[in-house]
Amino acid sequence: MSPRKVRLIALRVIRQLRRDRRTVAMIFVVPTVMVVLLGFVLRAGEGKLTLLIAADDPAVQPIATLAAADLPSAIQIESTERGAGYQRLRDGDAEGMLLLRPDGDPRLVLEGTRVPATEALTRFAGQVALLLRTGAGAGGSLPAAGPSLEIEREFIRAGPELDLVDGIAPAFITFFAYFFVFLLTSVAFLRERQQGTLERLMITPIRRLEIISGYMLGFGFFALLQAFVVVTVTILALEIHMYGNLIWVFLAVALVTLGAVNLGILCSTFARNELQVVQFIPLVIVPQALLSGTFLPLGGMPDWIIWFSRAMPMTYAVEAVKAVMVGGDGVSDLVVWRGMLALVAFAIFFILVSARTLRRA
Repeated sequence: MSPRKVRLIALRVIRQLRRDRRTVAMIFVVPTVMVVLLGFVLRAGEGKLTLLIAADDPAVQPIATLAAADLPSAIQIESTERGAGYQRLRDGDAEGMLLLRPDGDPRLVLEGTRVPATEALTRFAGQVALLLRTGAGAGGSLPAAGPSLEIEREFIRAGPELDLVDGIAPAFITFFAYFFVFLLTSVAFLRERQQGTLERLMITPIRRLEIISGYMLGFGFFALLQAFVVVTVTILALEIHMYGNLIWVFLAVALVTLGAVNLGILCSTFARNELQVVQFIPLVIVPQALLSGTFLPLGGMPDWIIWFSRAMPMTYAVEAVKAVMVGGDGVSDLVVWRGMLALVAFAIFFILVSARTLRRA
């Protein structure tokens, strides 16, 4: 092997990459931004769980007076009335409510859609029940690690059969359907331009919007089939518990995949080869995966991250699919119909921008 020839090839690659500003940015800027963003998301994702305390008898002291220093750092205690507490649980403003009863053990009311929160609050409530039963009173303290009582639970949404896979399945169904449709559409549309098919269409009297709409319907047909297969196989193979109407799940996933088709067409108009298409993944897919609630809940994140996530279609898709599958919501509920309208708006926006930026080569 000739060291001189190896060196010449390496220098040629370096010079070629230096002239490609997009690739240089991908090498240095994008990974740095993604790592910083991931750090914000992970740190913010450690948000506290809100446990409401409601007492049937005012003489029963709120749990906050038992031993504030011994409370788990991840649990935030707030006093409330029973009716207001139920409403906050329905609105998703709290994860659980502990009903203190003078004539029996406490009762735990859970929002129910977040499995880790349900498990953590159940353990904590069991320790509280044990503390109250032993008669420790306001001077007692929670056991750092030890047995806890089986406590009566009530679920606002979902139920005790909900497990970790049930909780993350809606987000993963949405993400993988969105990602693969975007990737395949952007590559396929790029090849149409490279092979000259798009150029021949553009010299005809057909308008750009008509061209983009035709491609959207063509690619969208297979995107809808993919959405149907992904949702059906996932639910059947993993035995996912469904608490809502499956039709709304199909509709939400179908809308987000149509948006992915239009986004893929839009991004492919700015790419000259498959490598540049792949470079759009960390720019348009990874931020949506991090900020849409796919991997971590958005509740504990800073306001600027939440506002940023609202500019991403996957956020609305994940919320809608999870609300139907886990929460049992329907199209009449705010989170579902708002998500559907947002996905339609994103799809229309992407197709209009794609028609505006369409070029031959």
